[in-house]
Amino acid sequence: MWWEKRILDPNFRSLTVTPRVFLIMSHQDNDQHRIVCKLQRENLYQRGQRFFGLDPRGMCIVQTETALFIWVGGELFPANRVPYLE
Repeated sequence: MWWEKRILDPNFRSLTVTPRVFLIMSHQDNDQHRIVCKLQRENLYQRGQRFFGLDPRGMCIVQTETALFIWVGGELFPANRVPYLE
């Protein structure tokens, strides 16, 4: 259901996760050259709730209804920067 809503539903608000945060990472330890984006299903920040934060060793795509941001952690391994940005 989540996959269909992300792909097929043009209404951004059809998913309750907002802003949408996609973690950029290697798919598996044994296939480190396959880069994937994984949607965080829990809200990382909501007013009045605990803030989970972003891992400074990683990179994320943050999507709001009107904008898209790329967040690069300050401790991202230099070897991961270019592959993740591509």
